[in-house]
Amino acid sequence: MPQQSVFRWRDGRGWLVLANGPSSEIRGMALTRSAADGAVACVAIEGVAAADALLEDLEDLGAPSGFIVDLQSEDDDTIRDQLANAGLVVVTAGVGPNDVRSALMGAAIEGIGTAYAQGAVVLLEGGAACAVGDHLYDSAAQGLGWFAHALLMPDARIEGVEAAARELLASAPDAYALMIGAESAAVFGGDGQVEMWGERRVTLLLGAQYRGTGA
Repeated sequence: MPQQSVFRWRDGRGWLVLANGPSSEIRGMALTRSAADGAVACVAIEGVAAADALLEDLEDLGAPSGFIVDLQSEDDDTIRDQLANAGLVVVTAGVGPNDVRSALMGAAIEGIGTAYAQGAVVLLEGGAACAVGDHLYDSAAQGLGWFAHALLMPDARIEGVEAAARELLASAPDAYALMIGAESAAVFGGDGQVEMWGERRVTLLLGAQYRGTGA
């Protein structure tokens, strides 16, 4: 599992891009980081209409051939295979991370994991970005666990977000909260790289375990 400072994330050869929400700038940067010959897989948790809009925006940005992964109608084997063979996977969600977790559990997250392990760029937007930590801010359920000890959240400037993060950290001293602002993304590479894209509005809060450790 790659590690940089307090961040520890899933093993893989690709890149994990955690974006606050849909951003043409962030999407364009993800495209430039992905392999030129890799297909683009579009997943919208809200349904096919949202996925159509996502695919259209990516095509306007110069994406190679892309396709929609319909989590509602496709069988598990098809979902798993489509995602596993993509060079860029984009998952966008305007719903909370608990709903995203429920939608991706099983074949979808397995396929995304395979793609990332093989070198794909995985761009997670909105609630999808917040679903891959160990903790969820909108549920007591465990997240998808791609980031150890992480509580991934929206912009710290939104009312109540920072207070909610501090409340969780009070009960989980080994956790940290990463809050990603508008038009911003936190980016993690398979060799331990950590980058900030876009407006770089990212706030990090540490649990008590990290204080005084120099992390």
